[in-house]
Amino acid sequence: MFNPALNNIASGSAGIDECGVTYNGTNIGYYPTNLTPGLENLDGNAGTTCPGCTAGEDVTYVINNDSWFYFCATAAGTWNVLFNNITNCTNNALNDGLQMTIFRGSPSNLTQIWNSTSPSQPGSSQTSSNFSVAAGECIYMVVDGFAGDQCNYSYTLNNFTGGCNLLPLPTTLSVFYGTYFKGTNILKWGTDSEENSDYFLLEVSNDGENWRELGEIDAAGKSNETISYTFEDRNVQDDILYYRLSQFDLNGSKSWAKSIAVHSNNEMKTILKSYNTMGQEVDKYYKGLVIIYYTDGSTGRKLQ
Repeated sequence: MFNPALNNIASGSAGIDECGVTYNGTNIGYYPTNLTPGLENLDGNAGTTCPGCTAGEDVTYVINNDSWFYFCATAAGTWNVLFNNITNCTNNALNDGLQMTIFRGSPSNLTQIWNSTSPSQPGSSQTSSNFSVAAGECIYMVVDGFAGDQCNYSYTLNNFTGGCNLLPLPTTLSVFYGTYFKGTNILKWGTDSEENSDYFLLEVSNDGENWRELGEIDAAGKSNETISYTFEDRNVQDDILYYRLSQFDLNGSKSWAKSIAVHSNNEMKTILKSYNTMGQEVDKYYKGLVIIYYTDGSTGRKLQ
């Protein structure tokens, strides 16, 4: 089973900051969001409903293998999106292809603008209807595999009136993980884009609550390409340590912070169940400190 991509949910949408440029995407290897019907309500908001849908539904299809994108316009204008180059699908010819929907609003309040053909099969090319965007408004797009299909594809954002005035993308974290090797925890992270990024602050904790600083790492500042960073913690004395990575902009403000846990025993264990500090069973999407019970009878703590 593959792990979810960061843009597998609306709130983790990947940003677009150029017009007329072909972006190549894929949902190959993405995690099936839900293998049962009923996930058409993408924003958890019963007050937003797509045309012809039952109350709360945002799309007419079941989401199983999705990826999300967004752009924000700083000036009013008219736009459309070209959706094409669908290739390398994994389903058979009767169930291959993708689905695409464009929304205005926010991850918690999605209002449908346009739907592609369902399914949009390999070799097809579609351009959305033109839609207006107000100054400061953000537009969201989801690409989903028809019947859970996985394909490569392309999309192009086109501006017709108002000019290509897009909000610069913030510094976005693509991955953050740690591995143990011969007495050292090796921390690695990467950014998909950076804008006015000054430095990263790395902290460590024995319990996931009390933190001490490990160091500051200079950031690239501005980039539209993937950049990788590495930090080595050579003072590893506990079986499990928690690491928190924060990013600071040039103006001194903190944009985000992410936390992970690194096990120094480096064993691959199978999780049986996870509970929060209130004793309630939780899934992998729960945010906070969890107590983990493994199939071998051991337990551990993890900050998700």
